[in-house]
Amino acid sequence: MRSGILLDEGMPVVLFFPDNTKKLVVLKRGKYTESKYGRIKHDDIIGKNLLGKFVKTNSGARILVQKPTIDEIIYSLFKRKSQVIYPKDAYAIISEAGLKRGDKVGEAGVGSGFLAAHILSIIGNEGEYYGYDLRDDMIETAINNLSLLGYDVSGKIRKKDVKEGIDESDLNAFFLDLPDPWNAVNAIYPSLAPDARIVIFVPTLNQVIKFLASIDDSSKFKINRIFETFSREYAVSKDALRPSPIQSSFTGYIISLVKISE
Repeated sequence: MRSGILLDEGMPVVLFFPDNTKKLVVLKRGKYTESKYGRIKHDDIIGKNLLGKFVKTNSGARILVQKPTIDEIIYSLFKRKSQVIYPKDAYAIISEAGLKRGDKVGEAGVGSGFLAAHILSIIGNEGEYYGYDLRDDMIETAINNLSLLGYDVSGKIRKKDVKEGIDESDLNAFFLDLPDPWNAVNAIYPSLAPDARIVIFVPTLNQVIKFLASIDDSSKFKINRIFETFSREYAVSKDALRPSPIQSSFTGYIISLVKISE
């Protein structure tokens, strides 16, 4: 949605309330969004240039209307079939892989498509994305979720066990969100470009220890980093600035690998 564009039915917008809370809604004619500040009529927004401007509730409260970010769409509208990767980890994972526009990327353990959405936003239409999962319901959910952002990945997410190898070649990066990544890295090795990075996400230290035990002097990869991410949200208040009582603290561990070419 560009600046100055009229807001149409079906567009997502974020409503910012006076108490610094917000809500993402998809505009629909005849629909209302209820809040403690009153009712917001979607018909008061549809067909108007209201981005960055205010709409009034039926009680007269002024509610700011804005364009949603990719995170706001993903974490508000995407359906969840599994545990998801949160923004603090997603951006660290992508940064660790050195992703850029036009890259050719693989991901195993696609789940509901949350990380895939971030990957696709970086590599753009010039890039190539290949996803793998073992569950049909996960694949269907990911395809439907990603379509909300305009990505058509039908045929690009396949039901396949990457531990048996994959058909693609010259991948610039590969992402693993699997219970046993140590059983997959060697299988995907032939499909990686010489400068490829692999980034792994696991929720427990036990998995990190098992992965470390699988790496020795004959390994085809060098461990670059093992780390976790932290993010602290603050309750926005002029009178009492303090950490928010609701936090997403520990989520998992990130392992990044560098390929050793033969």
